[in-house]
Amino acid sequence: MNIYVLFVVGKCEQRIKEYINAYTSHEAFVPVIVKLMKRKAILLKQEQMLFPGYVFVRSDLDANAFKIFTQHHLIPLTGFIRLVIYRDWE
Repeated sequence: MNIYVLFVVGKCEQRIKEYINAYTSHEAFVPVIVKLMKRKAILLKQEQMLFPGYVFVRSDLDANAFKIFTQHHLIPLTGFIRLVIYRDWE
């Protein structure tokens, strides 16, 4: 199982995550943290993204196959910017 990182336009993370989970066999997720905030003596739970602008994808595909997947399925999506690639990836 490999994890890949997608760089997306802010506020498009959930939409792209939902698209990947609904229409592909990959599992996309956006890590969140729950913060407790106190306002007017009321304790509120608020979720905040750990990495705004990024979507993480778990996949069984190798690096080259996942690049091809992004070219065919994700580049046409509004809000997708690019796949984050490391120098020693290949």
